[in-house]
Amino acid sequence: MSLRCWFAYKALAKAVARALLPMLLILPAPAAQAMRLGGGEEPVALQSGFEGVGRIECRTSGGHAALIDATGWVLGAADTVVTAAHSFYPAGGTVDPRACVFRLYNADGTTRQAARIRYVRSPWSEPGRRNDSAQDIAILKLDRPMRVASIPAAATLAIGARAVRLISYPADSEDR
Repeated sequence: MSLRCWFAYKALAKAVARALLPMLLILPAPAAQAMRLGGGEEPVALQSGFEGVGRIECRTSGGHAALIDATGWVLGAADTVVTAAHSFYPAGGTVDPRACVFRLYNADGTTRQAARIRYVRSPWSEPGRRNDSAQDIAILKLDRPMRVASIPAAATLAIGARAVRLISYPADSEDR
């Protein structure tokens, strides 16, 4: 391809992008799924595919203050939860998983089930791997299976597809 053709191609590509971008911005986008854990304000937990999503709570030895408050997802097996490793490996230390509980919620925000966490496995257990966001994953084993109607094994997205799911819980929840 000659240099002249290359510049013509680039100019055409820019013109097409400028023409299409405004049209893409005005197209209606489907609403992303969302769930609020423990707040009781949005009854979508069971209906929207978030049935296995819950909250991880870890307390100090005295049980007074929450050390971590994280979100986890029952995945692969009824006694297995996936979460972010940074919750259990904060800067300057680790969190004892035996001081932690995983809770599933009803659609109205009340606790449906709770199980103690037996142990955690993560690449972040090695200090040299911490702060690598590509390895920020932890697998938790619970002391008993959670009753969840469907447990995803794994999901893949079509090429170019993007899925967005938002999961949160109120910081002022009474379940603390």
